Amino acid sequence: MPIYYRVIFRLNNDNIFIRVTSDDNFCAVVSVQSFDCPVYDVGEIGIRQGHYQTMSKSASFNVYV
Repeated sequence: MPIYYRVIFRLNNDNIFIRVTSDDNFCAVVSVQSFDCPVYDVGEIGIRQGHYQTMSKSASFNVYV
């Protein structure tokens, strides 16, 4: 089941560090995309945006404005 979060950058910030952790060992995908429709699935993310990472226990990366 997908979980969505919205982040709004402050005027003086130009990046945000994202860290995701999990208590289980299931494979998951963390994606960052614009907050509008449509929300792309994993296959489309790699082709259209490229801001995603697979994970089992943790994932982290920086997103720049």
